Amino acid sequence: MRVQRSTDVTAFAERVSPFLLASEAEHCLQLGLLATLRATIGDFSGPPYLACLEDDGGEIALVALRTPPYNLVFSQFARGANVELALSILAHDAFVATVGAPVVLALDTIAKPISEPGSLAAHGAWNNASH
Repeated sequence: MRVQRSTDVTAFAERVSPFLLASEAEHCLQLGLLATLRATIGDFSGPPYLACLEDDGGEIALVALRTPPYNLVFSQFARGANVELALSILAHDAFVATVGAPVVLALDTIAKPISEPGSLAAHGAWNNASH
């Protein structure tokens, strides 16, 4: 798995939109944020964090974005994705890229693994980001 970070909102939206649109109702916040970013890139307190996690075949497993000063938002996972590993990798990257982003907006299926004590301790990333 590898993180693909972008600073180009249009290219990022083109890359992740098919994945997000496959479950449009669950991803309406991210789709709306991407549309807003395309129209008003300078209206936030800092550069957005735009990233997706790809599996070894180049398929998207998870999408994350953050528009400062607002919280990090995760998509649903792709079917078959290793949830704990995917969260660990992307949460660590978001923490490093944004100098800490401890608050996450996500569906319960994503938020619960993050909030359980020690849930990502094996990889160390989220515990570092959440303190």
